[in-house]
Amino acid sequence: MGFTVVPDGLDRFGAQVDRAADAARDSKAYVERYAEVGSGGDAFNLARSAHERAVGGIGSSL
Repeated sequence: MGFTVVPDGLDRFGAQVDRAADAARDSKAYVERYAEVGSGGDAFNLARSAHERAVGGIGSSL
């Protein structure tokens, strides 16, 4: 079994990883900016709790 490295392939892979990192940073910035919840009544507060858990999960994943 052999192993061959294609330098151009490594460069392309590195660029792809950079793009993925940029996308993750942009996604996290979007969630931090637009996931803010206002205030409301009891029904709103029930939804707010679930929303905040979801935003927390998304934030920790990014």
